[in-house]
Amino acid sequence: MRFLAYRRHEAARVEASNAMMGLLVGANMSAHMLRLNAGSKHMIEEIFPQVPHIVRFSMTPDVACGILRDAESHLGGMAVPYALAIHEDFLRTCLDLLLRAGRCTSRNTRRPGLKEIHARIEQATGQTFDATAIAQFQMMRCLRNAIVHANGRAGRELADEFLPRWSSDADRGWVRFAKRSPKNLREDDVVDLRHGELLMALIVTKNLARQANRMLIDALPRQMWADLLVEDESASVGLDGNHIRRERKLRSLARRHYEALALTRAEIAEALDRMDGRE
Repeated sequence: MRFLAYRRHEAARVEASNAMMGLLVGANMSAHMLRLNAGSKHMIEEIFPQVPHIVRFSMTPDVACGILRDAESHLGGMAVPYALAIHEDFLRTCLDLLLRAGRCTSRNTRRPGLKEIHARIEQATGQTFDATAIAQFQMMRCLRNAIVHANGRAGRELADEFLPRWSSDADRGWVRFAKRSPKNLREDDVVDLRHGELLMALIVTKNLARQANRMLIDALPRQMWADLLVEDESASVGLDGNHIRRERKLRSLARRHYEALALTRAEIAEALDRMDGRE
């Protein structure tokens, strides 16, 4: 099911992934280029005067090369929280849809944090996320918290709560992509996030977002899905005053992005009438 909010989420995730990997590759490429000027006493803004903002990176090629070679951990520390923030935004959209469908109570209490938000969706849909993926996500969340809230040091939550319950399945999947395990981290250890952890964050959030998407298919009533289809068409192409043309566009959009529902012509027409009645 590729409803509008999910397509926007996917686009944001891909854009962020490309940018993150581009920065990482760019740092390595720059370090490689600077090796051609090894031993030079000139400052790099003298060697590359056309590069924007280079005066803020004023140093010799040897010093700059060392910084760029070590940039991976800093990029990882910035990129992993970014990946989790994109995921959180989509999950909150899912909760808003479930609230609209009456599947969960009005959020007059505090909004759930990343630790609880998957469980809140499970309660509302009566379905469950894959336990291994959730364990990997919670591990990533703890590592993110170390970067954001604890100056890059592992906290007690990680050491006392999650590591003792870290399963072999979760660890095998983690090592497959990150190429190292977090299981030996102890409280106050330095958390070093690199390309492998960033890759893991992107993989596990993509997996969980797809699962949340599938949960919504059965959890939201068909009438609401038909209404979302009409809202999707209005947001994507703008309002068209011709009712017949709009129905044709809606049927095409339903085949392209809402195929799993097999919405009927009658359901689509009724949703369009409801939208016209609200306008």
